[in-house]
Amino acid sequence: MVSIKGSAVIDSLSSVRARLGEAGIEQILGLLDPETRGFFREEVMTAQSTAWVPLDRFVEFLKADLIVSDGGREEALIGRAEATIERQLRGIYRVFVRLSRPDSIVERIAAVNTTYFQGVGIERHLEEGKATVRHLGFQMNHHLMEYVILGFYQKALQLCGAKAVEAQFTKHIRDGGPYAELQLAWR
Repeated sequence: MVSIKGSAVIDSLSSVRARLGEAGIEQILGLLDPETRGFFREEVMTAQSTAWVPLDRFVEFLKADLIVSDGGREEALIGRAEATIERQLRGIYRVFVRLSRPDSIVERIAAVNTTYFQGVGIERHLEEGKATVRHLGFQMNHHLMEYVILGFYQKALQLCGAKAVEAQFTKHIRDGGPYAELQLAWR
């Protein structure tokens, strides 16, 4: 089973709470099936930030949030991921990113992703001005993670000074298969 680090889920809840308030959280929870709603109320909202959360349940929460916040527009997750990485990269960390080369940023994000997911492997191949990143282990119903991953890579590359950043999945999570493949290019 694929899991996501509880701190990422708690950060997402905090972001939703800041955007929509407690009433928005309740509206989202109301769209979840009873088992997932109970899980969020009993486990996630009271959990330690280091606990692991089944990715299936987190994806259901994201779907409900998209319905409440963005009319179901999945692409909205790209902007949210970009905003998250901007928040996370404040102060000295922002200086570190700006002084980094794009290829080292790709390496770093891939390494960090392995600490945020259990049951997902990452392979990467870097060349001058481009990279291929494969994610192994996601299931078709985890397809929303593509938008989150795109947002993180795009914004991090932009923050380090990469120009003409292009990011696209050439093998999608929703299509199944042994891996999803992200192609990145920059100058």
